[in-house]
Amino acid sequence: MWGGRRPAPTTVAAAGVMGAVSIVFAAYAVAVLATKGDSGPVASREAVLLGISGREEGVATIMVVVIILAVSALTLSLTVGVLRRREGARHAALMTFGTLGFVALAASLPGLMSTPPRPGARFGVLTGLVDLGIVVLLLLPATADDVEDAERERERAATRR
Repeated sequence: MWGGRRPAPTTVAAAGVMGAVSIVFAAYAVAVLATKGDSGPVASREAVLLGISGREEGVATIMVVVIILAVSALTLSLTVGVLRRREGARHAALMTFGTLGFVALAASLPGLMSTPPRPGARFGVLTGLVDLGIVVLLLLPATADDVEDAERERERAATRR
């Protein structure tokens, strides 16, 4: 299954955390879709303050859920690529989770600093830190060497054929 030797513990840890984050966000999106029918045409208090009707808020919610599901599918595919120790998947995961981590922190820190703190701000900061933790795991020399060794092994096997 592993193509010769087992992956490094840091590679497995990175893929495990990546998969967990992906599944949590996909489950959240599905839960939002499941409860979407409960709200009806009534807008939330925040939407009313922004001048958005209940219907417009519903459309925006659906759009956000679709984006979350698309990003979750992308990150799950990157998880498989990292587990297979593919260099391209590792690089793409570095960029994806680095970007997601910085965006989550940038969006959440103002909410955390407000008085009182916004309800989802702590979760956003946690998400950003976990995303950046994935980047650290992927940048560790053990992970980089593991992926590079697996790529080299695949190239040798391909030239023998």
